[in-house]
Amino acid sequence: ERPLLGRDPAILARGVPGILEDETTMRIRILLALTGGLVMGVASVVGGGEEPADPSVSEAKADAPLPAAELEVVELWVGTWNIEETHFDVKGQIVATLKGTEEIGWKLNHHAVERAYTTRRPSDVFRAVGWLTWSEPQKSYVGVWINNAGLGGLVTQKGSWDAATRTMTFDVEASAADGRPERFKVVERFADEKTREATTFRIDPSGAVKMLEVRYTRSTP
Repeated sequence: ERPLLGRDPAILARGVPGILEDETTMRIRILLALTGGLVMGVASVVGGGEEPADPSVSEAKADAPLPAAELEVVELWVGTWNIEETHFDVKGQIVATLKGTEEIGWKLNHHAVERAYTTRRPSDVFRAVGWLTWSEPQKSYVGVWINNAGLGGLVTQKGSWDAATRTMTFDVEASAADGRPERFKVVERFADEKTREATTFRIDPSGAVKMLEVRYTRSTP
């Protein structure tokens, strides 16, 4: 298998000087970044490893449908990326910058990609794992994220690809620790094959508020 896909969405870092340590901050942090049957994919990761070499399993694989053609574009994300995060307050002022890495690769016979997102601060390490695939019934890209900092459980994504501008736009839904729904939009654009940028907005009744910009640069050996 090849190494796995990326994104979009980590956000405000808890504990970074100048950033409020409220639940909204933590929830935004897990985005980047990526629903459908992906929960089963997460369970597979927790269980570890590939499926056992069972003849019946091999036969089922032979009859399984091919990956959706829409997933071909996801190849753009596959690989190792260096991350530079820039965090903003509600007034648009920069409050923190962080660096990290993201590993993105194919899983499940090219039916989905898995993303492992990590940023580092002096006090600790933020980690998030996400899955992304194509949902034929929904006619959109769908995904989930979970991280080591939030208390709201899974974050879900539903996205569309604009080939003309090489941009993926995700509508993101999350839950605060008290159960309040939270909504975000992530706009991720490829400048070229080695560079992409993702901007995350929190969707409030008053409109969209920019919270995070992430610049990804493809790592070279």
